[in-house]
Amino acid sequence: MIRKILAEGKENTVDQIVSKGLQLLLRKHGRLRSVFVIIARFGYILYILYGLLEWLRPGTVRERVYRRHTLLYCLCSVAAGSVVSFGIGRVWHRKRPFVQNKHIQDIIPHEANASFPSNHSMNAMAVSLILLSRHNLLGLPFLIWSGILGLARIGCGIHYLTDVLGGFALGAGSAAFVRRSRTGGAAVSRLLWYYHIATTAVSVWWKKCH
Repeated sequence: MIRKILAEGKENTVDQIVSKGLQLLLRKHGRLRSVFVIIARFGYILYILYGLLEWLRPGTVRERVYRRHTLLYCLCSVAAGSVVSFGIGRVWHRKRPFVQNKHIQDIIPHEANASFPSNHSMNAMAVSLILLSRHNLLGLPFLIWSGILGLARIGCGIHYLTDVLGGFALGAGSAAFVRRSRTGGAAVSRLLWYYHIATTAVSVWWKKCH
């Protein structure tokens, strides 16, 4: 396999070697390819479903407030990382692997926008680390899932290894910023307060109308 990869060109970098190696593996194993495609396309949905279930899960007032604080920390971390990611994409438009290298196929359809950093990897890492920082043990399996998701994105030809690693680093940075800064804590508390005000107002309105 290594000889075949190296024979395809002299400009092989670690990024390209990893991408080509994974794609050769997926060509030989159809079932693994199908699994990678599903994870690369829909793996992020696990985080959304978890967030919805955690937000709506019953419990004491204290438990629900703590869980919702955690979820809002996740949301703010993702938002902070996304702003930085957008800025990076505007300054440096790195081509997607399937655009830059004819030997790398986009196994799942994707637009040819900036490849660096991987937003899926960034968001997954940010959420996982926030959960761990809030003593939620589900952060560990989500951390592992982040790695699997990143690997699937590389194998499907839409990101390089360094795109994924860059996404992980940015996600970790945004999570640390939101958790440690007063601004992040204040934003989370304010959002939760607005939510309670809005839901209370809707509840009162609903009772009056019915």
